[in-house]
This record gives sequence, structure tokens and C-alpha cells, in this order.
Amino acid sequence: MIAGRLRKRVELQSNTPVANAIGEHVPGWATVATVWAGITPVSGSERFRNNMESAEVSHKIKIRYYAGLTPAMRIKFGSRLFDIQSVINMQERNADMEILALEQVPT
Repeated sequence: MIAGRLRKRVELQSNTPVANAIGEHVPGWATVATVWAGITPVSGSERFRNNMESAEVSHKIKIRYYAGLTPAMRIKFGSRLFDIQSVINMQERNADMEILALEQVPT
């Protein structure tokens, strides 16, 4: 992996219950790591080439290997949020990862 392609600073976040003002546990997100990443939008032709699951992918995100990264987590880049659909350990070498993600649409 060429380090110069990892230009974006992103946060890897885990779904962690947090206490609200009255002490109830509600869903929340906690940052578990901040890493350098490359974020690439997926073109429309790539998006519809395979099965329905890949039709959901809007971005490919590349990072150096991070043990414990799962599709239950999400990625935060500035104010943008990406739901992880798939995590691929490239060539099973524990060197770099390719993440297929769906950007959340602000409501």
C-alpha cells in the first residue's frame, strides 16, 4: 500500500451503549481508533455489476490493517458517516484492508 494514498483522517467507531441524562442506557457510538484512509466513490457501473448486496455499496475505503474491525462498526469522516458492509483483509496478509461502505444520507 502506498502511504500517500491514505490522505483522510477517519474514526473507526463501535456501537456502545451510553447513559442519557436520566441514567438509561441508549445506543451510542464511541471512537475506538483514528486512522489514515483513502476514500473512493464507487461508480454506478461497479455498483450494479454483482448481486444486490454490492448494489448497496457507495464507497471503498482503504486503511492499514486494524484487528477487530467488523461490519457492526462504522466510519466517521468529518461530519460524514459510513456504515460498513464488508471488511476485506487484502491477500490475508494483515497489511491493509478494503472496506465496502454505504454513506448515510443526512436527514
